[in-house]
Amino acid sequence: MFIDILPFKQPSDIKDKLRNLNWLICVDEFSGLIQSSFYDKKSSIGAALCNYWVDSKAKGKPVTRVRLDNSGENKALETLANGPQFALGIHFEFTARRTPQQNSLAERGFTTILFRAKAIMHATYLSHYWKYFLRNEVFMYASMMHGLEMVERNGSFKSRYEHHHDVLPKWAKAGNLKSFGEAGVVKSIQPTDAKLNYRGSKYMFIGYSNKHSGDTVRMFCAKQKSVIVTRDVVWLNKMYFPLTDQGEESVSDDRVPVIEDSVSVTDDVDEDNDVEADREQGNSSDQANRLSNVTPAVVTRSGRRVVLPRRYRDNDDNDVAATVVSNYYAQLMMHDLTSNEVCLVGVGIRGGYFNTNEVHTMTYKEEMASDERVEWKEAINKEWNQLDQRVWKYVDRDQVPAGTTMLDSVWVLKKKSNRKKKARLNARGFKQIEGKHYDNSNISSPTVSEVSIRVILTLALMANMAIHVVDIQGAFLHGEFSDDENLFMEIPEGFKDTCPANKVLLLLRTIYGLKQAAKAFWKFLLGLMKSIGCRRSNVDNCVYYKWDESGLSLLASWVDDLIVAGEEDTVSHQKSKLKKIVPIDDCGNMDEYVGCKVDIDRDER
Repeated sequence: MFIDILPFKQPSDIKDKLRNLNWLICVDEFSGLIQSSFYDKKSSIGAALCNYWVDSKAKGKPVTRVRLDNSGENKALETLANGPQFALGIHFEFTARRTPQQNSLAERGFTTILFRAKAIMHATYLSHYWKYFLRNEVFMYASMMHGLEMVERNGSFKSRYEHHHDVLPKWAKAGNLKSFGEAGVVKSIQPTDAKLNYRGSKYMFIGYSNKHSGDTVRMFCAKQKSVIVTRDVVWLNKMYFPLTDQGEESVSDDRVPVIEDSVSVTDDVDEDNDVEADREQGNSSDQANRLSNVTPAVVTRSGRRVVLPRRYRDNDDNDVAATVVSNYYAQLMMHDLTSNEVCLVGVGIRGGYFNTNEVHTMTYKEEMASDERVEWKEAINKEWNQLDQRVWKYVDRDQVPAGTTMLDSVWVLKKKSNRKKKARLNARGFKQIEGKHYDNSNISSPTVSEVSIRVILTLALMANMAIHVVDIQGAFLHGEFSDDENLFMEIPEGFKDTCPANKVLLLLRTIYGLKQAAKAFWKFLLGLMKSIGCRRSNVDNCVYYKWDESGLSLLASWVDDLIVAGEEDTVSHQKSKLKKIVPIDDCGNMDEYVGCKVDIDRDER
């Protein structure tokens, strides 16, 4: 192994204190794999290297010989590595004075990564400041991409990673690879936020996380100078830093609504959205400025701290609204009523519930032990009859291929606001195995954006269109599997005694809970829109339109909830065509959509 250190100096024109200015490079002689790491002090490099060599030895790939220059810290490294603490027995070869060619692999490694990093910075439109601020991230990304180069060693043509580690890293799949500096929207909506609020903020891709799943990336926010590790990214297919007409780089801090096209918003890995503990290279003055802009918390009489909701903060363009909201919360805090308000508002806006327990979903055993078990059993049987034989077929357990992971299911039972009891069978999709049960690129579907909804409502009012809402029944039960996806499921709870013995279910269509169900339904919806003569918008994947002799008709989809707008006769005709293809619930004129009340006053248009 060839190793060397390249220190950087703090540029005089950059006031922020830069961290980790010592760049360590390690080059494997056989594969040529370049590994970069960065440190604040040279004194901390020795222990880090020794721990790395200990790990390599434990994995069956011991480092036996190291080439490096004859500086004092390298002599100390030899003593540490071969001393009683580590006892690695590594042979150290020190180069002669002023002979960098003797450590050629490390010297060329610096040159290779440095020039590739410069090319990346140029393509990313980084300004002088951001080039230095993000230099380590660029060097690391360039080193990782260098490891994917294909080289021949001993007659085997593989990547440098595979020659050195025997396998590719988890992130090195075609669907996961991204360009440094690519812009993406990172989901940031909270459970308490309204559905039509902005769902994310714009971040910049800076690399991969080796400690997470392969589709986990590291995203950088220039405004906050922070890094987040996440899988919830919608890629914008453009660079984060645009090149302005004046030839200077700029970045917009505008928040962008998320159109969830290729990202799962239901993930069983909790740490995917954890912000890294280290705020990358942020200086104290910037942190102080940011903290000074945060709305202060108000302490109630009971000692509880109450902060204004995020969506009402930093709203200079809407001072009146901000004042109204502030006064509202001030009145609540005088009586310490905010916690009660949060608990009751969800029930109050919907109505139809007698207490908050009825809002919660219940399990099969809980409802079968309740006083309403007869009604719940009817709801369960209704759902079962909708699924049986249409969504699956019975197969002998002996016909299931050996080693197949069997899925199971759970009944989700909930009382709706109209007192109607709803039963739904959900597969336990967290047991699905990527590559066998689903393709990772098909685990979410897009929904219509908030902007598109507003545009459709505006056009409908201007043209005096009718606006109706249609709900597709059993939406996720219409999706189809790919040819290579065969999913087997155990008999659901409550029906094991009535179903044929020694049988399991081979799923013919998707059901709720499966990872690919949402995307499969969206694909079905695309075919449905085409069959009724609608074309998909080029701007929003969930907006559809049709021009005919009666004029323009517009449709939009938020999963299974459809908006249908147009002339009254056209809307009725479109709904009739939908009913002939798929079972729907005709909700009539729009008075509510995705949890938002809608009041239409045509006299004031």
